[in-house]
Amino acid sequence: MSNQVCNNNRRRWVVPMKKALFLSSLLFLGVEAEPSLEIINKKIEKNNEKYRKIAMEGFSIQRRMNLESCYAECDADFLTPTSTCADKPGKFTLTNGKKKKCKWVSHKSEKRCTKKSSREHCPETCSLCDNESIDEYVKVDCGDQCHPIQWPYWMHDCYPDSTALNDCAKATGEYNGIAFSLQDCYDEPDSNKMYCFIYENKPASPLECQSNVFDNDNCIYGTERGSFYILEDEYDNRFNDIEDQYVFIKFESIGDVQPSEASIDDIVLEVNDLSNNILDAQASTFDGISWNNGRSPQWSIFSDGTSFMTSYGTLRPSYTTSEHADIFGDSEGIWTKVKVRGSIEVLHLTFKLKYGRGNDNLRRFYIAQVGIGSEDDDYKSFKVMSQKIVAASTIEIPGYTGWHEHSATWYSSTWSSDWEYDDAY
Repeated sequence: MSNQVCNNNRRRWVVPMKKALFLSSLLFLGVEAEPSLEIINKKIEKNNEKYRKIAMEGFSIQRRMNLESCYAECDADFLTPTSTCADKPGKFTLTNGKKKKCKWVSHKSEKRCTKKSSREHCPETCSLCDNESIDEYVKVDCGDQCHPIQWPYWMHDCYPDSTALNDCAKATGEYNGIAFSLQDCYDEPDSNKMYCFIYENKPASPLECQSNVFDNDNCIYGTERGSFYILEDEYDNRFNDIEDQYVFIKFESIGDVQPSEASIDDIVLEVNDLSNNILDAQASTFDGISWNNGRSPQWSIFSDGTSFMTSYGTLRPSYTTSEHADIFGDSEGIWTKVKVRGSIEVLHLTFKLKYGRGNDNLRRFYIAQVGIGSEDDDYKSFKVMSQKIVAASTIEIPGYTGWHEHSATWYSSTWSSDWEYDDAY
């Protein structure tokens, strides 16, 4: 029993003795043995600041959530017609007999809230949006064919009918699209949802579908309950309602009036789409036209120097059904124009030519021109965009008497003419 008490007493003293030795060593090293009240208070203050920051961050998160809830109240006004629109907006409304674009206004997501929310938790900062930034869409009439299938696009998602307009507009902005269309969600029949198609900021293919797309049946696709919206700037680019333009072709004989002519055949004019000749068959080949003093119903003759072609016409062979056309004389030739709808991006003219009499005459050459003009322009006033000059090389290498194909091309991306000069071969 006494040994146990002794051992217990020993334990009570051993620890204090060790602690005393440890503290004395700290004092010897110049370290304060016990933390002072000042140090303890600093630690408490530091911890309080830490917890205060955590609490503030939590409040900030909650505040942001409240703001988002507030903004959500404005979602119903995400895409609404402006005051310039009729009750049921279409491509145009009429004001004093003049066309006026109908716009829809889209409030960007970070600044949708334009009036005080009735929600109690909504902060006052939500009551007004300063310097509000908006996107403006134009709703384009498209009937039951509201999908421009030749515009680069992707099928984004199906949204409930009640929110599809807003949801699709928002997605279009997030993906940097230029337009969107809505139609029944055929992937989910009877779901009362609308498919959102988003159109990219890329050229249409073929380019003839770039402008006024809903006027071209080859560029659009049928839709159920369809509608189409496009950013105002892009509307101005793609639905420009420009006047009809005309593409002109002119073939001219220039030089020595001694007997010499060139025969023309197989003319092909391609505009934008390099697989579609916009000339009709007789205008291209001159085939099967009855003799009418050598006059073609599709081509006009001009004589600004000599007047041989005015006298003898252009269709050949003479006095029978035609097979090709001839041009001859000095500053004489033939020309035609073709109406083209929408913008013109590419002109590509090809034709076949062969020399007749005087094929070794170096003072005679021929020019084929292609260009753009209006309905009031003629062969003198249209803007030449590209031309091909054909001439004999030398007496030793005369102009060819067999058919030879030539071309002249212009691209709008360069805005420069493709001037070309060919010798006989």
